[in-house]
Formats: sequence, structure tokens, C-alpha cells
Amino acid sequence: DVTEGLYIAHTPIKERLWTFGTVVFMEDFDAPINQMWSLLLLFTVIIFVVGYIYAYFITTDITLPVHDLMKSSQQIADGDMSHVVTVATSDEIGVLANIFNRMMNNLRSSVEDIHTFAQSRAVEKKELQNNIKELARIVENTAHGDLTQTVNIQREELSQLVAAFNKMVEDLRKLIHQIKEASLQISSGGSEILATAQEQSSGSSQQAAAV
Repeated sequence: DVTEGLYIAHTPIKERLWTFGTVVFMEDFDAPINQMWSLLLLFTVIIFVVGYIYAYFITTDITLPVHDLMKSSQQIADGDMSHVVTVATSDEIGVLANIFNRMMNNLRSSVEDIHTFAQSRAVEKKELQNNIKELARIVENTAHGDLTQTVNIQREELSQLVAAFNKMVEDLRKLIHQIKEASLQISSGGSEILATAQEQSSGSSQQAAAV
């Protein structure tokens, strides 16, 4: 009788005109099935939870290093080259992070070399400007008649110009010296001629007086 919560089963025994029957409570019959379903549901929940946790850790283990790489790339794009990616894994992500760090070290070295080169070029440019100003000052003084100054600038870019200018000044000095000597000689010769003329004039005067 199912309505009473019982399972009743019977079978007749013809030889003895008996009927063999048995009665089982529904709770006793359904208990193993319900227990099996409960265990199956429990195992399903456990497998789902364990699978979720495992997938979470696997995904986190993959996504965190990738996120660090993306963050480092963004910082580099913003101009910050001091960031270093730290990845403790030895898989492909770790290899990629090490390659990224080596690339960053090479990039930092290149930037430092460029910065140092730019600074040295700026210093050389400043020195060249100062040398050109000094050369222009001496040229201007020479143009106003000052031949006592020479250019002493030790730069390869200006070496030919400096040598030509110094040679020009030296040639001008020699020329002026020669002109001065010629003037002195002319002046001395004129004095001698004047003295001779005066002597001749004096001699003529004396002759005229004697006559």
C-alpha cells in the first residue's frame, strides 16, 4: 500500500495454498537511493568547488604576470623606465618577463648613452660658440689697427681659419716693419741730400764773396 508508506509484495505458493509476502517501509527502500543521490550531489559540488578554485589559481597565475607586463609597458610608454617586472614563475610567462627586463636594461643603457652624448655635444657647442666670439673679437681689434694679438684656439674645426688669420697678422706685421724701415731710410737719405745741398750752397756763397 503506497499510500500508507509501505511496499507490499506477495506471491502465491500453489502446492500449499499459501501466499508468501513481504512488507518494506518506503523510508527503508528510498533511504539508500536518497543517500546515493545526496553523495552524488555532494561529490558534484565538491568537484565544482575544487575545479573553480583550481581554475582561479591557474588563471590568476597566468593573468597576474601578463597584467604586470601590460602595466610595465604602459609605464614605459609614459616615460618611466625604472620599473622592473618581477615574475617568480619559470614558464613561458617568466621567460617573457626576463626577456622584457633585458630589453628594458638595453633600452635604459641606450637612453643613457644618448643623454651623455647630447650633453657632451652641448658642451662642445658652447665651447665652439665661445671660441668664435673670441676670434671675432680679435679680428675686430685687428681691423682697428691692433696687430699685437694672435688667436690661440685649439679646435680642429677652426684650425685652418686660425692658422690663416695668424699668418695674415704676421705678414701685416712684417709689411709694416718693412714700411717703417723704408721710411727711415728715405728720411735719412733726405737729410743727407739736404746737408749736401746746404754745403754746396755755402760753398757757392763763399766763392761769390771772394770774387
